[in-house]
Amino acid sequence: MLHLKRRRGTTGGPVPIGQSLQRLIADMGIGGRLLEQRAMLLWDEVVGARIAQVARPDRMTRGHLHVRVKTATWRQELLFHREEIRRKLNDRLGEETIKQIVLK
Repeated sequence: MLHLKRRRGTTGGPVPIGQSLQRLIADMGIGGRLLEQRAMLLWDEVVGARIAQVARPDRMTRGHLHVRVKTATWRQELLFHREEIRRKLNDRLGEETIKQIVLK
């Protein structure tokens, strides 16, 4: 069972669950990884159904979103759009989580 210690200066009253979760995420140091996973989940919504059918996010490493593309033709097309896609994903995430999109 998880036991949370009271912090000095707190009243000891109830704390909103969202605030508790944010503190836990910060204490565990996993905020960046959660944003990376969220970026992968937002992919379909940001790129649209047509691109989502031919290009799938594979993994995130050190700010690089690796995307598998079905054909060389689509890979070439996405090279022209990857900066726009990166910007839209980061806008949705609220910070500069994705530094680069790598198309494979």
